[in-house]
Amino acid sequence: MPLSFVIARYFAYAFAAVATAWLAAFMALSAAINAGFVYEASWGPANAREVAEGLARDGVCGQQDVPTAYRYLILNKDGYVLMTDLEGTRLEDATEMARAALAADPGTVEIEGGGSGLTYAAFPLKGGGACALVSEYLPQWVSRDLAGLLPNPQNLMLVGAAAGSALALALVARRASRVISRKMAPLAEAAGRVGAGDLDFAVGSTNVREVNDVLAAMDAMRTSLAESLEARWAAERGQREQVASLAHDLKTPLTVLRANADFVAEELEDEKDADLAAAARDIAGSVERLDGYVRLLIEASRGSGGAERAPCGRPSSASRSSPRPPRSPGREA
Repeated sequence: MPLSFVIARYFAYAFAAVATAWLAAFMALSAAINAGFVYEASWGPANAREVAEGLARDGVCGQQDVPTAYRYLILNKDGYVLMTDLEGTRLEDATEMARAALAADPGTVEIEGGGSGLTYAAFPLKGGGACALVSEYLPQWVSRDLAGLLPNPQNLMLVGAAAGSALALALVARRASRVISRKMAPLAEAAGRVGAGDLDFAVGSTNVREVNDVLAAMDAMRTSLAESLEARWAAERGQREQVASLAHDLKTPLTVLRANADFVAEELEDEKDADLAAAARDIAGSVERLDGYVRLLIEASRGSGGAERAPCGRPSSASRSSPRPPRSPGREA
């Protein structure tokens, strides 16, 4: 399969995971609404008139009498604020409507829209005074204790959905990284073995087309490198064999030359000719050194890098003594 399909698949997984997180958060909010723990978003505006009429009939003693879906303002009969949980422009608008309701007939409920999802309801209270309710198109906790402890249910839903989305994306990313790493494993293994000099192996494969293309190129590189190294090693073996053959061929004349030099030295010593005998011994010593070099050459051609230099043989008489005096004419005759 192409790599683009693998990437698209995990994009689809990520989208499905995020959608699932948001759906779960929405279903949790819906379950809380159905269980009676939360007012739905439209409950406050939809029931403003009914709640206002009930409060006008029964009176308002404190915030415990006002459903949590509403913010409230209570004025005395002189128009002064007795209780409120409003502030800012909402307080100003509610105060204006409540003061207008002071002069309204009992049971009258004035409802106006304040924009931005706000609904204002103002009505006179039994016994004097007036009240204004402000509702917002948002879900609210039914319990005032929960409303004081927890964020707005909608905000809580958003936070939960965002956290669930982040967790879902992290899980999908972790899964994607593990799958991609597994698909790239043959490539990493092949690179490591080639780097270590191991060329006698079969390059693996995956089900991703682009990765297989890279693996095929690496296998071709491995084969080419192996053939190149094999040719180089064969050439080096041939050179070593030639050197070894030449070295073996040198040993025979060197052996004959050394034996003859020793023989001449012995014969000249018997004839009491010290100078010629010393020269013959020098030749024999030099031949012995050459023989040591030939042995080193043979060992090197066999790949023995730790071979020690052979002894250089006897030191020459010329190096041990002063130059020989010229021979007398009588001896030469």
